[in-house]
Amino acid sequence: MTLTRRSALKLGAAAVALAGAPRLAQAAYAPRPDGWRRFELTTRVAVPRDGKTVEVWVPVPSVTEDDWMRAGDTAWQSDAEEVTLRTDEASGARYVHAVWPEGEGEAVIQIVSTAAAQDRSTDFDAPGNAAPLTPEERERFTSATERGLGDIASMLEMGDLTGKCADLNALYVGLARAAGLPARDVYGLRVAPSAFGYKSLGAGSSNVTKAQHCRAEVYLEDHGWIPVDPADVRKVVLEEPPKTLELGDPEVHDVREALFGAWEGNWLAYNFAHDVSLQGMERDEIPFLMYPMAEVGGEELDELDPDSFAYTITARELSV
Repeated sequence: MTLTRRSALKLGAAAVALAGAPRLAQAAYAPRPDGWRRFELTTRVAVPRDGKTVEVWVPVPSVTEDDWMRAGDTAWQSDAEEVTLRTDEASGARYVHAVWPEGEGEAVIQIVSTAAAQDRSTDFDAPGNAAPLTPEERERFTSATERGLGDIASMLEMGDLTGKCADLNALYVGLARAAGLPARDVYGLRVAPSAFGYKSLGAGSSNVTKAQHCRAEVYLEDHGWIPVDPADVRKVVLEEPPKTLELGDPEVHDVREALFGAWEGNWLAYNFAHDVSLQGMERDEIPFLMYPMAEVGGEELDELDPDSFAYTITARELSV
């Protein structure tokens, strides 16, 4: 369901009092930038062909922002008939597209990308000097989208603010846009442990196959794009011991305060894309591009099930 500005405004007032909504308050604790960290991502896909054609689409880092993210190079090894690094014209998202003809055995590709990130935080007391958005950017980041999994209107109507990061951050972005604030989802991957010490906020090992995580940003006139992550606050409540936490508990307090206005640099951004059209895919659009995608004989595999899909993603930190 598409969230229109009218429907969000109508429902937004009731949502303010619901548990789980982020507080728009200055962080009592926020990590300060302490230098760039470089990472190497390796995605390996191996899909049985079974006599059919195979197509694969793999997102790679495509975000470069002066103060927190730098996309690097991408290379690959593959037995595919065709491999292309493509860019989505609407969003700037980059992905590797590989095509295999009918045949037996596995369709195999290994993609290696580099990127750098650092902690970011916002000093709300400092005078702002952010560059203004262009009219085109403001229109893009205040417009309604299809969003797929983030069915915002239904979440508000039911009073159910649960879900994955793609649901909760889509809810935040939708409400911000409905109020006239430019906002955007940022899709990416956790690549290192969290400085908070919480397992749920970082990658537990070099195997990051299931470490996808989307964050969000809101644009404030004085300070530019501000990092937010209400989904990670909910993740701490639900997943950290003793798993009976509430938003007001001390164990959650620092995270709740810090994640409005700050991000840890243990996460790499793929893109800001939503409602994406992938070259050659049977489906017209996908809600967002955060997982490897594949089709065998025109039938789409489940990107949320990497074991049956047969892809793995590993991350390692490089010297700066």
